Amino acid sequence: MQAIYLILDRKSGKQYVGCTSGKEGLWQRWGDYTKGDFSGGNLGLKTILIAKPDDVSNFSYSVLEVLSKTIFKNDVLEKDSLWMKKLGTKINHFN
Repeated sequence: MQAIYLILDRKSGKQYVGCTSGKEGLWQRWGDYTKGDFSGGNLGLKTILIAKPDDVSNFSYSVLEVLSKTIFKNDVLEKDSLWMKKLGTKINHFN
Protein backbone atom coordinates (compact mmCIF):
# COMPACT_ATOMS: atom_id res chain seq x y z
CA MET A 1 0.00 0.00 0.00
CA GLN A 2 0.98 3.61 -0.48
CA ALA A 3 0.34 6.11 2.28
CA ILE A 4 0.64 9.60 3.69
CA TYR A 5 2.28 9.46 7.10
CA LEU A 6 3.21 11.70 10.00
CA ILE A 7 6.30 11.76 12.17
CA LEU A 8 5.76 13.73 15.37
CA ASP A 9 8.54 14.88 17.67
CA ARG A 10 6.59 14.59 20.93
CA LYS A 11 9.17 16.73 22.73
CA SER A 12 9.00 19.79 20.47
CA GLY A 13 5.59 19.22 18.86
CA LYS A 14 7.13 19.57 15.41
CA GLN A 15 5.72 17.41 12.65
CA TYR A 16 6.83 15.93 9.36
CA VAL A 17 4.36 14.77 6.71
CA GLY A 18 5.75 12.22 4.28
CA CYS A 19 4.45 10.00 1.53
CA THR A 20 5.31 6.77 -0.20
CA SER A 21 5.34 6.00 -3.88
CA GLY A 22 7.92 3.23 -4.17
CA LYS A 23 7.35 -0.37 -5.19
CA GLU A 24 7.25 -1.60 -1.59
CA GLY A 25 5.15 1.33 -0.33
CA LEU A 26 4.90 2.21 3.33
CA TRP A 27 6.96 -0.71 4.64
CA GLN A 28 9.87 0.24 2.40
CA ARG A 29 9.77 3.89 3.44
CA TRP A 30 9.49 3.21 7.14
CA GLY A 31 12.29 0.68 6.76
CA ASP A 32 14.44 3.55 5.50
CA TYR A 33 13.83 5.35 8.80
CA THR A 34 15.06 2.38 10.82
CA LYS A 35 18.38 2.26 9.01
CA GLY A 36 21.29 4.49 9.89
CA ASP A 37 20.36 7.76 11.56
CA PHE A 38 16.52 7.39 11.67
CA SER A 39 16.07 10.57 9.60
CA GLY A 40 15.05 8.93 6.33
CA GLY A 41 17.12 11.67 4.70
CA ASN A 42 14.98 14.54 6.05
CA LEU A 43 17.30 17.44 6.94
CA GLY A 44 15.18 18.69 9.85
CA LEU A 45 15.08 15.27 11.49
CA LYS A 46 18.75 14.71 10.72
CA THR A 47 19.73 17.99 12.42
CA ILE A 48 17.94 16.99 15.62
CA LEU A 49 19.37 13.49 15.63
CA ILE A 50 22.95 14.59 15.00
CA ALA A 51 22.79 16.93 17.99
CA LYS A 52 20.87 14.52 20.22
CA PRO A 53 20.74 10.94 18.88
CA ASP A 54 18.63 9.74 21.82
CA ASP A 55 15.82 12.10 20.76
CA VAL A 56 14.71 9.42 18.30
CA SER A 57 12.78 7.99 21.26
CA ASN A 58 10.60 11.15 21.12
CA PHE A 59 9.38 10.36 17.60
CA SER A 60 6.04 8.74 16.94
CA TYR A 61 4.91 7.48 13.54
CA SER A 62 1.31 7.52 12.28
CA VAL A 63 -0.51 6.79 9.04
CA LEU A 64 -2.66 9.76 7.99
CA GLU A 65 -4.14 8.24 4.85
CA VAL A 66 -3.93 4.83 3.21
CA LEU A 67 -3.71 4.97 -0.58
CA SER A 68 -4.12 2.42 -3.33
CA LYS A 69 -1.01 0.54 -4.29
CA THR A 70 -1.71 1.52 -7.92
CA ILE A 71 -2.12 5.27 -7.34
CA PHE A 72 -0.09 7.52 -9.64
CA LYS A 73 2.92 9.26 -8.06
CA ASN A 74 1.56 12.72 -8.99
CA ASP A 75 -1.65 11.94 -7.09
CA VAL A 76 0.37 10.85 -4.06
CA LEU A 77 2.34 14.10 -4.15
CA GLU A 78 -0.87 16.15 -4.38
CA LYS A 79 -2.27 14.39 -1.30
CA ASP A 80 1.04 14.86 0.50
CA SER A 81 0.93 18.59 -0.23
CA LEU A 82 -2.67 18.81 0.96
CA TRP A 83 -1.79 17.19 4.31
CA MET A 84 1.18 19.55 4.74
CA LYS A 85 -1.16 22.50 4.21
CA LYS A 86 -3.81 21.10 6.59
CA LEU A 87 -1.26 20.57 9.36
CA GLY A 88 0.92 23.60 8.59
CA THR A 89 4.10 21.53 8.54
CA LYS A 90 5.96 23.83 6.14
CA ILE A 91 5.94 26.62 8.73
CA ASN A 92 8.16 25.97 11.77
CA HIS A 93 8.06 22.23 11.33
CA PHE A 94 10.12 19.66 9.40
CA ASN A 95 8.64 20.06 5.90
